[in-house]
Amino acid sequence: MKEALVLFGQSLGKRQTDKEKIRFINTVAKPLLADNIKVQIHRNPIKRVKSNNLMIGDLENAQYIFLTPYDTGKRMLVPHTVYRPLDDHYNQTKEKNNLLIYSGLGILGVAGLFLTYSLFNMSFELRIIALLLDIMFILLIAFSIMSPSAPANMNRNSAACAITAVLAKTHRNNAAFIFTDQSIESHLGIIQVRNWYQSDADKKTFVILDSLSDGEQLFVVCRKKDTFAARLANEINADIITLSESQIDNSVLSQFKHCMMIVSGSQIDGHLSVSHSRTNEDYHINTKQVEELEEHLNQFVEQL
Repeated sequence: MKEALVLFGQSLGKRQTDKEKIRFINTVAKPLLADNIKVQIHRNPIKRVKSNNLMIGDLENAQYIFLTPYDTGKRMLVPHTVYRPLDDHYNQTKEKNNLLIYSGLGILGVAGLFLTYSLFNMSFELRIIALLLDIMFILLIAFSIMSPSAPANMNRNSAACAITAVLAKTHRNNAAFIFTDQSIESHLGIIQVRNWYQSDADKKTFVILDSLSDGEQLFVVCRKKDTFAARLANEINADIITLSESQIDNSVLSQFKHCMMIVSGSQIDGHLSVSHSRTNEDYHINTKQVEELEEHLNQFVEQL
């Protein structure tokens, strides 16, 4: 398990560009294919939005599907931003604010280049200053355009990727596993899964592995009176959070009729919150908690 955490948190810590995602897919798929485990890539049918889900196992016949977002989003520049796994409205607002900051930095860089243009007609010293400023403004524009992700992304979602990769190699006959693309800044990859299954989605049970690297407590989030989720929570020593229908509608769980989420975080002001998500601080990992969760999930899936 520790080797998987190092692989996904360091070597494959960034999964934002096409090249980074392809490297991730190839790294995960190669050992599975070598063991004759079925692996396929499902591409988003809307070609203008690129999204490649990595699907492992017998997707058509499996009753239990584990979903894990694998892409990484833009680094969050809004100070002290937390991620709320059960509050889409809040997260979407923070995404818009973050995008505005990146756009503002780009505009600032362009304005700076325009303002320093006249200095190149002045003294040698001022031309040197103008050149140095222009280099800074060009770097600022490049940063705003590239919008890079944080280095490790343990909570969004490298730890969960490590757990899923280990489970997929062992339990292909008990469940299916899907690494979903475009699922950190939006739910596109998970919507792809729903559309791929179409009406059969209502017959399946979906378990989403969200932020699992760090946090005060492990939770299973589900609809009320979900006996399977209660059993899962008991097996992995997690607390249960049950959601009302309005709360379901404001979360990714709304995409499926029978769906639950495993997530580690803290209850703050009535909200489940995850700190340091998509920042340079997102390298913290409770190794013992992650290893115990993998062990418990391994035993649980074995019984399915």
